[in-house]
Amino acid sequence: MLKNYREVGKFDVLEAPRNPIGAFASEQFKNEALELVEKGTKHLVVNLGDLDFLYSDALNAFSTVHQKLSDNGGSLGVLAIDELAVKSIEQARLDSIIKIYRNEAEMLTASVRGVVTETSKEKSKTEKEEKVKSRVFTQSFNSISVDDNVKGVREPFNVDALESSSSVSSLLIVGLVLVFIVVVAALVWHFLM
Repeated sequence: MLKNYREVGKFDVLEAPRNPIGAFASEQFKNEALELVEKGTKHLVVNLGDLDFLYSDALNAFSTVHQKLSDNGGSLGVLAIDELAVKSIEQARLDSIIKIYRNEAEMLTASVRGVVTETSKEKSKTEKEEKVKSRVFTQSFNSISVDDNVKGVREPFNVDALESSSSVSSLLIVGLVLVFIVVVAALVWHFLM
């Protein structure tokens, strides 16, 4: 019997398990969530508490648990306080199938109203599920140390930041090519004179 979950209205709320370093323990979460699903849970919410980052394995676990709940007519939600955790879910586009609750009052209101399958996007459920079924998150950006002076570190999926950093990379490559050409020209001139 699991001890780290409780019932709130129509939801079973599972506290986010953590590994020894305090990160989200995705494998443990997946096992516990699937155990609850086997026991009849239809609507599950994982309480991330104050977790401020999610590795790609956590996003994979969310996708797997969502699929199992969805197959049984249920839904998965996330209770997330920290903005970075919410952004991780949104940037992986899982917010289209997983309802994000910012506080317990919002979750309880949804439970009372019966709005347990509402998502933040206006797409058909099958289209959203097909996209997530094929999605596997393999790279984790959460291990990058935060440096406010470097664009793209706080928001690794931010296309604007990546485009500006790629233009800097392009300029660097062009500069290196020009230096190479000058060195080769100098060597040729030296040997010819």
